[in-house]
Amino acid sequence: MKIRYIIFLSILILVSCTKKSENYFSSFKTIINLHGERINLEIPFKDGSLYLYDSLIIFTNTLYKNRYIHLFDRKDLKYLTSSGLIGRGPGEIINPFFAIPDNKRGIIWCMDHGRREILKFPIDSIMINPDFLPSFGLPVPAQKYIIIHYEPYNDELFSFYDDDPDILISFFNQKGEILDSLQIENKIEILKQSDPAVNQNIVSYIYKFHPLKNKIAIAFRFSDILAVVDNKGNIINIIQGPDKINQIPDYSNPDLIVTYFDVVTDAKYVYCLYNEEKKQIMSTSGNRIPTLPKKLHVFDWEGNPIAQINFEFSVCSVVIDRCYKRIITFSPEIGDIVCYELPL
Repeated sequence: MKIRYIIFLSILILVSCTKKSENYFSSFKTIINLHGERINLEIPFKDGSLYLYDSLIIFTNTLYKNRYIHLFDRKDLKYLTSSGLIGRGPGEIINPFFAIPDNKRGIIWCMDHGRREILKFPIDSIMINPDFLPSFGLPVPAQKYIIIHYEPYNDELFSFYDDDPDILISFFNQKGEILDSLQIENKIEILKQSDPAVNQNIVSYIYKFHPLKNKIAIAFRFSDILAVVDNKGNIINIIQGPDKINQIPDYSNPDLIVTYFDVVTDAKYVYCLYNEEKKQIMSTSGNRIPTLPKKLHVFDWEGNPIAQINFEFSVCSVVIDRCYKRIITFSPEIGDIVCYELPL
């Protein structure tokens, strides 16, 4: 009897250690309301993505402009220069999709769907010569018609969102080869094979790697669910709240909510731009555009909710600048960069 009890207890302990944790919370204990300071951009922008690199703020993914990359001084946020010429000539970007800096190598990578290449813009080069044109590009994996989200992983690899529901994150090298041996298995099982996202090229979650530890934050775009996993895909924590939104990601649904809009991380926290409104705006082309968030949900790397930050203006992109103790945002609502005091 004693042996059976020991065996049962051992199994119970093993299961408790390997079974995913699912927590629910209805509100953040800490709510912080912030008032922003606009920098009053001289150049009007309608959209874009902010990134932090060394002494620069990099602003990319600016559609409706003839240049795709813009540099600002990190300290005073003054505009410096623009690069990444859009066009059909040699080194120009035919169909820009997503540009992101590689902070370790001092490069801005820009995916060009028109060329099916990832163009390389050394930051030092475009600082000296804004008209710099890349002489070559890295191939996009031939197996994928489109890669919706990718990030530089190390000197040789890029990680990317894979539309295979059994894979959480995949990797390809600078030859455009997908490395099956490095794929991170999807053990979260929030989306199933039958879900519309699989067939609509919809990014159903956003992922970010911890800068130092083997942890990955996974924020779901159509549910208020955040998961933290290790680099093997093993679940550390899954937490949902505060609105308990669970949606099938079907763009034909007029009430579809884009909950987690974007995610940034540092060594301490996971910061998730969050929107819970069903209201959508009709564009001139007839497409529905989701409203933009005014909330930033902050979690620690164990998945525990820390605080909700409320911005004065709606936001589409955010960076955490601990050096100057501020949150830098871009608000399409007013077409301006807005700074807030970093409260955490």
